[in-house]
Amino acid sequence: MIATTALNAEEPTNINSHSISQLITTHPRDRLFVHPLTWTARHLSLLCCRFFDDGVITIAPLPPTPTTPPATLPSPPNSVPADDDDAGELQRYLADINSDASAARRLAKCTNSTTRGQAISQLLREPKYYRDKVHFYFARRAVAQLPCYLFSHASQSPSQPPPLAQLAYLDLSEIAHHRKTKLAGPAPPLGARCRFNTPSFRRVQKQLRLLTPEDPREDPYIAALLIALAQEQRLYSEGDGNDNNEKNFTDATSAATPSQMLLVTRPGGIKWLYIYTSKVSLDFLDGLDRPSRPPPADAPSRLGMGIYRRRLAFKPYKTLTRRLAAVVRDAGSLGHLVPEI
Repeated sequence: MIATTALNAEEPTNINSHSISQLITTHPRDRLFVHPLTWTARHLSLLCCRFFDDGVITIAPLPPTPTTPPATLPSPPNSVPADDDDAGELQRYLADINSDASAARRLAKCTNSTTRGQAISQLLREPKYYRDKVHFYFARRAVAQLPCYLFSHASQSPSQPPPLAQLAYLDLSEIAHHRKTKLAGPAPPLGARCRFNTPSFRRVQKQLRLLTPEDPREDPYIAALLIALAQEQRLYSEGDGNDNNEKNFTDATSAATPSQMLLVTRPGGIKWLYIYTSKVSLDFLDGLDRPSRPPPADAPSRLGMGIYRRRLAFKPYKTLTRRLAAVVRDAGSLGHLVPEI
């Protein structure tokens, strides 16, 4: 049902035989132990993380969607009967803003990342729960919180930890915003008097230019986010979903975590929804868990981590929900997130 116009189908070929601690000590001039928002292409090179463009997703023609007449809204008590034309116009307006086509149009054309996140939620059939950050772990500790939209169909109980995120969404403009906030430091207290600091402003702008990749679609933060999703999947598979600062990591028998999926939009990108997938090996995660231990000679993590990017056209808007559902189901372990439509 789903086909991909592949532009680059090769696997990662770099060989990484050093532990992360060795990489840090042998490259003292590079600032490697930093927040993922300030990662550079150097981090991707040393970790052997590579992006691959798998082209455009094409899906076989979908059967027509069964149409149902919009429900009639009950009139409020003691209300004055409205004209038939006004009532019909209201019904058409409400049916339009709640339609999948309207959500797809907002996702494609709106520049506000919050509105786009809400549109993604509607296209995914309103997940029961979503949150706005995922933890990145290093040496068995949560060392950073990575902002993004995380979706799950599992309900959250007040006495239980947050459910496992099954899919993430990110707008590229949010990376620049959070990166600038990270570099600028905490904001002054509300109402406090502060003068514009020209040297500090210039320093932040220079750092932003150095950290912004030539191709925003291959931002190192995307790789860090997919790694964090794999770390969370591993924690839940080991039965430890508590949000503690230090986790109880155990050795797993499987070779890799389930697939990770990240939906990405671009500012002003009104044509494509970018879909990133990866499958991180447990040896790769072990390297972050135990940074002083080099990977075994036959470890899959020696080949690094491949990140595969595909494009899904926004148009036609009326079928984006079903096309996106087909792509998510095709990702294997993520299939339970979106029901059959």
